[in-house]
Amino acid sequence: MNMQIRYLIFAALWAICFGPVLRAQSHAGIVVHFESREPIEQVRIACNALEMVVVTDKAGRFQLPVAVGDSVYIEVQRVGYRKSYQWFAPTSADAVIIYLVEESYTFEPITITAAPKVVYSNDTMNVADFQFLGDSLLLLTYEEEERWKRAEEAKKTIYRNCQLVLLNRQGQVVQAAMLPGQFCNLYKKHPGSTFLIGRNDTYYVSWENGMMQLHKVAENDFSEIIQPVLARSENDVLYTNYNPEFPAFDYYLYHLSDSTFDALVHIEDEELMRMFRSEYKYLSPREKLEAYRFEMATGMDKEYVAAYMRGFQNTSYYEPLNAPMVATAAGYVLFDHHHDSKIAFDLRGAAQDTVDIHYHEVKKPQKWQETVFCDEVTGAFYTTYDRNGYTELHRIFRTGKTEKVMDLYYRYAEQLTLRDGYVYYVYRPFESSQNRYLYKEKIKVNALEGDMPD
Repeated sequence: MNMQIRYLIFAALWAICFGPVLRAQSHAGIVVHFESREPIEQVRIACNALEMVVVTDKAGRFQLPVAVGDSVYIEVQRVGYRKSYQWFAPTSADAVIIYLVEESYTFEPITITAAPKVVYSNDTMNVADFQFLGDSLLLLTYEEEERWKRAEEAKKTIYRNCQLVLLNRQGQVVQAAMLPGQFCNLYKKHPGSTFLIGRNDTYYVSWENGMMQLHKVAENDFSEIIQPVLARSENDVLYTNYNPEFPAFDYYLYHLSDSTFDALVHIEDEELMRMFRSEYKYLSPREKLEAYRFEMATGMDKEYVAAYMRGFQNTSYYEPLNAPMVATAAGYVLFDHHHDSKIAFDLRGAAQDTVDIHYHEVKKPQKWQETVFCDEVTGAFYTTYDRNGYTELHRIFRTGKTEKVMDLYYRYAEQLTLRDGYVYYVYRPFESSQNRYLYKEKIKVNALEGDMPD
């Protein structure tokens, strides 16, 4: 075999073995301290797929032969920090930022005060939203709010430079992942799942190999499959056809065993529906013809069509219906604020008990905040009022009567959630440089023990 043939064989084998690695575009990463954002040197980055190990330099930087759009699974490790497993997935020419959390913490001396307890704080990131995942707590955090918005986004709050942060039951950070793009909030109404609402897209948050992963959800799938579902048990699924721009809707119970469903209850604001339908008479003859033709083509009542043609749902006369149904261990509870009634259903969907409610009929200086909360651990129901910026928490009893429990310590608390006898909320002091922290306050014991008469 002559020298030329040997060279060609060697070149071919070399290309087969090493060509894919060399063809991949080298991409930079940087490892930083989760709290201080300072770079960390001498961090070991191991990748089994690439069969290579690299170490960060003094600037916390390293290189991997991974092109934009590709991803590899890496192990990130350094003495004094929690070992991290995550995907190295470049989305742009910028370096991929990886956060490491210190293994040990130094706690300040405990001081007993009446002030709420800080659950999570960070000097760089603000808390936008949060959701309980079993004993863990998932946070959506951000660095700054987006000020430049399109006209149709006027009612949206959009955040930039966002992170998902996972806390364990002791409040320690166990995982943090930077998010590409801009985001608004977590969607928490779908049972047992977490969805992340972005500026333009919606994502399903899953856990694969112990790491958070985002999966894009089509807009139609989210509105038609995810949003209607409110609760799920071993045998049934509670769902609704609620539309905030229509003055009537229904609740249904879908039975998994035989794929049948029952209509639980129909909710309608009769007076609002009368006004909704009356818009038809204000149409011109030509517009009435268009509404009629649309009815023939789609089956939608021409009076409904007329209301949408005139934009009645966007006027000051229209208010979205407020009649939430909440799943409990014993069944389902409907709070029909349009007919002043609370209805309890058993697990089969049969109505068991109906009582009058009037807590939503209040006058100034109180303002009802139009929300019913259920503590899924204790099973207690609550509602809230605003009084000069302070949030009043009231317990709703089985009889429909209510009793004030407490005032929250801070004014203008946001993102209230009740769990296991505590109120969790996001707060930042007025005209303060402090970021938005997550707090919790203990609910008074007498309300939890139910010693107030029904």
